[in-house]
Amino acid sequence: MNTSLIVTIITAILGSGILSTLISHALYTRKLKKEQSMKADYGAGVKTAKALWALKELLSNGSAIEIYKAEKVMQEPGFSTLDGNVIYPEILNDKESLLKFLEALRQFRKEYEFYIDCELALKVVLIDRYLSQLILFLNSYSEKYWPDWGAIFIDDIQNLFHQCDKCIIKKINRQKYKLEYHNGLKWKILRRKLLEKPFNNTILVRMNKGDLSEMERQLIIGTAREINI
Repeated sequence: MNTSLIVTIITAILGSGILSTLISHALYTRKLKKEQSMKADYGAGVKTAKALWALKELLSNGSAIEIYKAEKVMQEPGFSTLDGNVIYPEILNDKESLLKFLEALRQFRKEYEFYIDCELALKVVLIDRYLSQLILFLNSYSEKYWPDWGAIFIDDIQNLFHQCDKCIIKKINRQKYKLEYHNGLKWKILRRKLLEKPFNNTILVRMNKGDLSEMERQLIIGTAREINI
């Protein structure tokens, strides 16, 4: 095909508007895909944001504390604040309180776990696993002693809740959400780092294994004596 024929064909295409139509179609298709992607991102973002705030509220409700033997302590001369007093998580008032919180946590997982990323999901699973293990441990004792044990395990619980809450705040401030697959290599790596290791490092688990340091053991013994366990 000679040069003059090529020029003639190009001129004909330009003159007929075919090229203009092709370009317009390509631009429209690109715009449509972008709009569809934005709608999908917005939909996932709304659901993820809702999940984050729901979890934050749940943890806030579960983070309430009580003064150990408050009725007695508050009647003592000079009582003014929590400072210097033994405290324990309110969810360990009795078995009903702990089961109620655990049920709410599992309801959250059922409704929202799909919409949070791997890191936060594993922190939620960690709290679930810890509280489940704690119930098994506490079932060996009368409910009247649950607040006593709460005074010992409060550091575990506050640390797990605090780490989860920090993660929530980070996600909220990021203001960009995406869904992640809760399986595969990333999940397995994070599971070891964010679930297995922290769980095995809790006082509850190490106490059951007889793996406490001497300082920790003496501290627990001292606390147990103070609260008459």
